[in-house]
Amino acid sequence: MQATGPLAIFFFVLGLTFGSFGNVLILRLPRDKKIIGRSQCPKCKAQL
Repeated sequence: MQATGPLAIFFFVLGLTFGSFGNVLILRLPRDKKIIGRSQCPKCKAQL
């Protein structure tokens, strides 16, 4: 019995998760912002 389909979906979702977190790091670290915490609107600074 092969579980290729579910395994591929699992790794796809895992890749999306790490990619999203990597994007947060890329955007926040150069600006000396905290890694954790809620996002803000760049114009009005309202929390999202």
